[in-house]
Amino acid sequence: MAVADDGTRRMVQLQGQPTDPHVEMFEDGTPAPTVTRTVHFGAGLDREFDVQWDSQVQDFWQAHSAAPEFYSAWIARHIPPVAPGEKDKQTVAWDLYGGAGVFSAALSRKADHVVCVDVAGTASESGLKALAAAGIDNVEFVAGDVPRQVLSLPRGNLVHAVVLDPPRTGAGTQTVADIAKARPCHVVHVGCDPATAARDLGAWMQNGYAIKELCVVDAFGLNHHVELLAHLVPARGGRGG
Repeated sequence: MAVADDGTRRMVQLQGQPTDPHVEMFEDGTPAPTVTRTVHFGAGLDREFDVQWDSQVQDFWQAHSAAPEFYSAWIARHIPPVAPGEKDKQTVAWDLYGGAGVFSAALSRKADHVVCVDVAGTASESGLKALAAAGIDNVEFVAGDVPRQVLSLPRGNLVHAVVLDPPRTGAGTQTVADIAKARPCHVVHVGCDPATAARDLGAWMQNGYAIKELCVVDAFGLNHHVELLAHLVPARGGRGG
């Protein structure tokens, strides 16, 4: 169910019942169907790898069917490999508010170790299974609230990249400040509300980061909502990647 700005409620009814007796249940006892989603990583026919998620229908997924692949490609394009002089370091990437780990899959080729943090239980479980099945073994899933977890996340010798996709309320200025303390070389901030995203981007700039590129995505068809993808790097004088 979705609630519009004017209070209008819209609901999608799913027909049919799952056959798996171990399927997750809704609160009213109704079985929650399993949905299979596949994301292709790489361009054209030279795709690097595919990952298939078998997740519960109530698990978070991007609103637009093309968004997971588009966002992952954008992240992969803007976050470069580790610089030659830093290849001997233990590099870490964080996928914050990561859900099923779609962006973790893209980050798995960018750092030695990826940490995916979210409170989404069944979504994270499906991500763990999906990445393992795809042979991706350098992603760790951490169950917890991002603001409470971020100061204790592993940093290795270098936090090479951070991707965060907070809810419509945004990450908040304190959470941005706490992430910035790790001095990641690259940040991709996904904002599903331009107003809260602007506030969060302002917080990044206050904490020594500059916007290198900004992309506006019409991710919610037939309404006025858009998403923002921002690539940030340490401002001049800070450490870059």
